[in-house]
Parts: sequence; structure tokens; C-alpha cells
Amino acid sequence: QSPVLRKMLTIDMAEKRSGVITITDASYDSLELFLKLLYGSKTPHDLLQLPASDVLKILALAHKYRVVFLMRISCIVIMTYENEVMNVQQIQEMYHAGRLFDIPDLEQRAFQWLKWRRGSAQGYKEVLDLLEELDESFMRKCCSFLFKF
Repeated sequence: QSPVLRKMLTIDMAEKRSGVITITDASYDSLELFLKLLYGSKTPHDLLQLPASDVLKILALAHKYRVVFLMRISCIVIMTYENEVMNVQQIQEMYHAGRLFDIPDLEQRAFQWLKWRRGSAQGYKEVLDLLEELDESFMRKCCSFLFKF
């Protein structure tokens, strides 16, 4: 189901010769869950039980190995999280994943959280701190109304 993994094991590459694929940019737990989702021993319901940060790791693997159905499922799961269960770090990761993988819905979801979070004094400070860290394109895309005087 992954064209990338299939090619690694079928064309004349080191992975085919050794029968081993070495992956160094993912944790064992993330990779194990990714493979279980890929081959059906885990379901999308299992993703719903995880924090957004873990689902974003699955999304990254699905993107890297071109597993479109897992990318879609991961995005749907991420979009369903209630504002209250997410934190500023997860929102930052979500925004960057949206930019990196060209998934505008994730960028918009991050913006929705920011609008929600700014309601309290602590949340307002978190929003300001995060806006300072995000790139200018986020400001142009999601906060352009601030620049229209």
C-alpha cells in the first residue's frame, strides 16, 4: 500500500538485497503504529485514542511513504480534536505539518485554535508568543485582516 516501500523492496536497491529497511527518522512506537495501520491490525479508531502530537507523527510517515489513505485519516482525526485537549506545542506542530505537507486545512485549524485560545489572559499570551514564532506567511494567510486599516 506504500509505493515508496514497495519500490525499496522490488527495485535493485540495498533494501531489496538485504531485505531490511532502515528508518532512522521515526520512533519505534510511531513506526510500529504506522505499520499496524498500514497492514490492518490497527484501525482509525486507534488513532482517535492518541494525542494530536502522535497522530501528527503518523501523518508525517504517511506523507513520506505516500500512503494517501493514512494521510487522509490522520488529517480527519487531527481536525476532530476539541480545542480544550490541544496545547500550543501541538498547534505549532499542526501548523508546520500543514505547511510542510501542503495541507491548508491543518493551517486553518491552527488558526481556529488561536482565535479560541486568545479569550483568557494566559491564552492571549500564548497566542502572542506563538505568533512571534510562526512565519510571515501565516500572518499574511490567516491574519491579513490585522493589516487592513
